[in-house]
Amino acid sequence: PHGVPLREPFGAPFHLDPSYWEQAYSGPAGGISYMPFPGYMGVYEYSFEPAFIRKRNERERQRVRCVNEGYTRLREHLPKEFADRRLSKVETLRAAISYIKHLQSLL
Repeated sequence: PHGVPLREPFGAPFHLDPSYWEQAYSGPAGGISYMPFPGYMGVYEYSFEPAFIRKRNERERQRVRCVNEGYTRLREHLPKEFADRRLSKVETLRAAISYIKHLQSLL
């Protein structure tokens, strides 16, 4: 067999073909661009591309914008007595709870 023989925790040997490592270290500046390994369907590729990180960051920014928009809309429905200054998120939630309790008591 060719490759480096290693042992798994169960004592069964497996071999790492040098071509796997050549593929892994073919990235920029000799860094690992992905970690190939033999699997059920062949060689899998785990890419650490900046595009994935950019998309993840954009999704997070969009989520934060939606949450902030929700707080802004909630502040618009509070009584004018709370409009004298911009409330924090916690203050907005507390004011909304207080206002809802007040409305319930009126019913």
